[in-house]
Amino acid sequence: MNDSAWQSVMEKYGQYISGGNELIDGETYSRVRLHVFYPDHTTAERVEGRVSDAIASKLRPVSEGMQPLTGANKYHVWCEATLTGAQIKEYLITVISGGGEIWEVLI
Repeated sequence: MNDSAWQSVMEKYGQYISGGNELIDGETYSRVRLHVFYPDHTTAERVEGRVSDAIASKLRPVSEGMQPLTGANKYHVWCEATLTGAQIKEYLITVISGGGEIWEVLI
């Protein structure tokens, strides 16, 4: 896990990640809600396709589609999952590094 990448995520999006500073890599968190958004559907598919199989298999889609977020239409993806702290970090780093943004993460 890339600690500097996680620090970058927390610096930019920490206010939208409840409990992000207290995540313990080996601890399991149930009912994690992940709300992220992308410029468009194509970007969402590309980035979500890069998520590791270990994480992707645990994501339960709740809703996705174009939404008027932050003053512009963005492609919103909402999933729930039971993940370890390390998996939450890895997922969010993958989203950000691929051009997505964090709307809200409830841990």
